Amino acid sequence: MLLEIKKMIDFIKRHIYSKRIKRLISILLVFIVVLILGYSLFISKNSLKNVEWNFNFVLFLKTFIFYSIGLSMISIAWLSIMKKLGNNEKTTKHLMVFLGSIVARRIPLPIWYIGSRFYFYDNSSVTKKKIAFATFIETALTGLSGVFVLIIFMGFFKKEIIFGIILLVFLFLLMYFFKRRGLIQSSINFLLIKIHKEPIELNFLTKDWLKLFFLYATSWLFAGFSFYFSVKTVVEITLSPTTGILFSIISGLVGYMSMLLPAGFGLKELTTGFLFSQSIPIGLGIILGIINRIFTTIIEIVWSLIFMFISRNNP
Repeated sequence: MLLEIKKMIDFIKRHIYSKRIKRLISILLVFIVVLILGYSLFISKNSLKNVEWNFNFVLFLKTFIFYSIGLSMISIAWLSIMKKLGNNEKTTKHLMVFLGSIVARRIPLPIWYIGSRFYFYDNSSVTKKKIAFATFIETALTGLSGVFVLIIFMGFFKKEIIFGIILLVFLFLLMYFFKRRGLIQSSINFLLIKIHKEPIELNFLTKDWLKLFFLYATSWLFAGFSFYFSVKTVVEITLSPTTGILFSIISGLVGYMSMLLPAGFGLKELTTGFLFSQSIPIGLGIILGIINRIFTTIIEIVWSLIFMFISRNNP
């Protein structure tokens, strides 16, 4: 009996992880998400006809400013990580690569995100190992800081003691982990060895981890304000800044996790629609999510082009 079970597991592993099955699952996931998005927009079509759209340039300017500040936070964090890993490229080079990869992140599948960094750092002193490692640190701290800010806002809205307890436990574990530099070093090298990569030496102090965590946590707040203003830019609905930030964090975390999926496109907008569905039609919420994506992509492209120009003219 055990032998038969083992054979069945081996069969599933061989077939479920094959490229053809992966591709089929990706296509199926995209189809399901698009189907749900389409259906949500269809059932909201009558309500959408009555929406009074507008464009408030002043609010769009606030969207641009707040998102740019948040973008500067994570750009500084990337620059700090790369400098700590001993990469002596110019600051403008690091910022150009980072902002370029942020734009590439808009393309479904994570390969474009890290692949663009490999491409932009090509023919430089930065190794692929360090790029991958820096991206790992960035991804982990972005997710952790997002959960941290979410717990704070959930506690603010729910006003229940359980969120205070969760926050204290989270902070205790975080501080313990950051203070035990040897623990971080051994944990990361354990993962590197597991994937058949050479261990790496870390020179991060506790204050370095706290600085990075603060930058990523703050960026979630500025992105939240940017989301709030982007909604107000195009339509007049009842939405407080705190609710806007909360919706932005939740949908942002879903969007961030969806980058790891074979087909996560549209999940962030779908989440935004569901979050708004208590007060406005779900289709309108989805459209607002799409508009926010368009606005933030435009801002990312603008800053990416600026630093690409600066980097090219200051080699």
